[in-house]
Amino acid sequence: MRLEPLGVSLATLIIACVSACTNGGGLGGSGTGSSGPPSPLPSAGVGIGIPTGRIGVEDDPVWGTIAGYTQNKTSQVLALAPGAKITLENLSSNTPHTLNVIGTASGPPPKWPANPILSFTPKGNGVLGTGYASGTLNPGASVTVTLSKPGIYLIGCAYHYIEFQMRDIVQVVAGATPGPTASPGKGGY
Repeated sequence: MRLEPLGVSLATLIIACVSACTNGGGLGGSGTGSSGPPSPLPSAGVGIGIPTGRIGVEDDPVWGTIAGYTQNKTSQVLALAPGAKITLENLSSNTPHTLNVIGTASGPPPKWPANPILSFTPKGNGVLGTGYASGTLNPGASVTVTLSKPGIYLIGCAYHYIEFQMRDIVQVVAGATPGPTASPGKGGY
């Protein structure tokens, strides 16, 4: 009696089940699956993209719905060490974005303002803190920012905060780790 074909079939079934149960590797996301190369993030950087595209939307188990910013390939709560110098990069091929610090939080849940005034011009002299604004980042553009002030920051895009709820959490705390990533959405960044 040959058991080899049964073993191969069983292994294939297990792999398919694990892949389905882990949402294709993106835990807890609400996007629809898509294939393609990962986003080209800079080393020690944050990528910014439209949430209706590949970067997707994440329903974070701690912070709730966040979208448009990542340290990986798709939307996630950001966590970076105090004192780090990072690059913010617009991953979109045809859409400008910003990273504006709207306020701070002491913990979840975030209290997102309904209609914040967000800047399209740079503010904060390259140091992340309340009132910081990257300024408009055209497609493929980047800017460097220093994380010298520990805290938990609420961030949003001046272009897409209202229409696409493009907002996120940045934890500048020693030992913090980024949140789970969203499932990739359809289309590009």
